[in-house]
Amino acid sequence: MELDHPLEKLFRGSRKTLRVLRVLALAHKPMSKYSIEAQAAVYDTEKLLAHLVDIGVVKVIDGHIKRYTLNQENSVVNAVLRLMKDVGYLE
Repeated sequence: MELDHPLEKLFRGSRKTLRVLRVLALAHKPMSKYSIEAQAAVYDTEKLLAHLVDIGVVKVIDGHIKRYTLNQENSVVNAVLRLMKDVGYLE
């Protein structure tokens, strides 16, 4: 995957958000913050993940280690995923 994708250029300033959403979209199970950061090649996602949870885009799975997953029931999530697929950001 191209690291400087045109979608990231369009949403400049939102690169971290796009990368986190892409990683979560490709995940087969809920992921820890550290796994998300490693796979998305970003760091310091705590505030971003809290924001995504607050707006209903991401769900938290509480446990010994907090894990995150996309809220597939959210219509915004589904629309963003379609856009990501349509422009080749999500394969």
